[in-house]
Amino acid sequence: MKTVAFVSLYDAARSKMAAAFFDAFTKPTLVRAISGGIRPLLFVAPDVVRIMEEAGFRLSAQPQISATAI
Repeated sequence: MKTVAFVSLYDAARSKMAAAFFDAFTKPTLVRAISGGIRPLLFVAPDVVRIMEEAGFRLSAQPQISATAI
C-alpha cells in the first residue's frame, strides 16, 4: 500500500482536511493519506472539526509531527 503525506506548518486545519478528502475518494487498499505538521499545534482548529463533521468526516483530534521535520 502507498501512503500520501499532506504536510503543513501546524497540522491544525488544511492538511487534516486534505487527508480526509483524499481518503474518501481513493481505494483504502491501494493508498491512504496521513497528515502532519512541521510545528504541530496542541489541537485541531475547532471550527474545522465542526465543519468536517457536518460534511460526514471525522478528523483526528491531535495534530501530528511530520516525519520530514525530524
